Amino acid sequence: MKKSNVLFMLAAGAMMLTACGNDETFTNEGGAGQEARQQIVLQVANGGDGISTRAGRPLYSSEAKQSIENVHIIITETGSDKVVCHQNVDKWNTESTPYSENGHGREKIITLSTRLAAGNYHIYAVGHSTDTKYTFTEDGSKTFGPNAVLNATEGEEIFAGSVDLTVKEGEGFRPSIVLHRQVAGVFTYLSNIPYYHEGDKEGGIEGSQLRLYAVAKRDNLVLGNFADKELTTNGQNPTTNVINGGTQTEAKTLIYTIDLKKWFKELKDANNDRLIDTYTTTEGQFDNWQNPHKKLTSDGKTYYESTFVKGSVFGGSFLIPFQSVEGKDTFQLELTDATGSHVFQTWVIKLNASDTPATSANVWNGTEFTNTPVKDNVNNYCIFRNQLYGVGTKIEDGETTPTPDPTPDPNPDPDPEQPDNKPTPIDKKQELTLRVNDNWEVIHDMEIE
Repeated sequence: MKKSNVLFMLAAGAMMLTACGNDETFTNEGGAGQEARQQIVLQVANGGDGISTRAGRPLYSSEAKQSIENVHIIITETGSDKVVCHQNVDKWNTESTPYSENGHGREKIITLSTRLAAGNYHIYAVGHSTDTKYTFTEDGSKTFGPNAVLNATEGEEIFAGSVDLTVKEGEGFRPSIVLHRQVAGVFTYLSNIPYYHEGDKEGGIEGSQLRLYAVAKRDNLVLGNFADKELTTNGQNPTTNVINGGTQTEAKTLIYTIDLKKWFKELKDANNDRLIDTYTTTEGQFDNWQNPHKKLTSDGKTYYESTFVKGSVFGGSFLIPFQSVEGKDTFQLELTDATGSHVFQTWVIKLNASDTPATSANVWNGTEFTNTPVKDNVNNYCIFRNQLYGVGTKIEDGETTPTPDPTPDPNPDPDPEQPDNKPTPIDKKQELTLRVNDNWEVIHDMEIE
C-alpha cells in the first residue's frame, strides 16, 4: 500500500515538499510563447445535494454546489512517485470561475512557475475546506501515489482527481484535472412527526429526537481509483461503485441526530392527532414551528442557511463509504427520548424499487482496490463514493447570504406545483425510502411506505 506523507498537512495547507510556486505569482519563464506554457486546468465538478458536517459546507439539499477553499496540486515522476512539484490554491471559491462545457462546476487555469523537464508524470489534485479535520498517513518519504490514506473517523466533504502527463522538450501543455467528491452523503427531510409522551407531564418520557443509524462504518478515507471523467448531468451517468473507506466495522453507528426541540417550540399534541403540533391555533398559524437555521450578522441582519417547509425537520451528513451487510438493514431511523435509550418507533430506510441494486463494487481491502461481488437489495445496500442518499426532496439550499428580509420565505408552505422542496411524511408508515443523487454521480429516487 502506498501511504502518502505529502506533508502538506491538509489542515494547515503547508507546503513542505518541493514547491513550484504560488499561483498568484506565476510567470511564463524565459519569455516563452503561449504555446510553450506549462499550465494545468483544475476543474472541481459540482456535486448535487446538501448535508451538514463539522468542517466544510453543511449539507442542506441536493443542490449541485461546492464549498472548498484549498486545492493542492501534487506532481510526481511516473515510476518513482517522487514529488517534483507541490503547490496550493488557497482561495478557490473566489479565484475559480464556473464552467458548464462537458460538465458542471468551477475551474481555474494554473501556470507552473518551475518548468517540468521532458518526461512522464502523474498529477494529483485534492480540494478541501480550510478547517478540514483530515490528515494524511505518513511513512517518512517524499513520495505520493494513488491510494493515499486520510486519517478520519467521520465523513467530511473532499474532492480529488488525477491525470497522467507526458512532457515533450520545448513544448507546453494544458491538461484538465477533474476533481470529484470522495465521500457519500445522506439526508432525511421529514414531516408529520409522531408525538410520543409516556408518564405524567413532569416526570414522563417524551420522543424528542430522530436518530439515523447505519449498520456499519469505515474509518479513514482512501484517495484512489479516480473516475477521470466528466459527469455531465446529475444522476444521468452510469455509476462507478467505489467504496474507498478503510477497515470496516459492523456495528450500529449513529450518523446524526435531529433534535425536535430545535424545530418545535413545544413538543405537544393539542388536537390529539398523534402528531407534534406545528401550530397552536385552529386558524392554522405555524407558530409552534421554527426554522433553527436562522443566523444573524454582526450588524443584526437576518438570514437562513437553508429554507424548509413549515412543520418539517431536516438532518444530513457526509459519510465515509462502506459495504452492505447481508441480511441487515443499511439505515434505520429511530424516534427516541433525549438520551437515545428509549425507542418509541423505528423506520427502515430503503432504496426505491426502481433503483437497480449493485452486484459488484470496487472495494478498498487495505492494500488495493479490488472488484468485489456484492448482494445489494432495497434494504441492504452499499454506500458508494460521490452518491447522495436522501429521504424527501430538497433541490436547493435556500438563502446563504445575509439580507435584512430573507427571500424566499425561510419557512415556505408546501406547493404541489413545486415538488423541489417536499418532505416525506412519516406518521403512518414503517419504512423510509431513499434517493441517491450525484454529480454526485447517480440519482436514485426514494419513497416511504
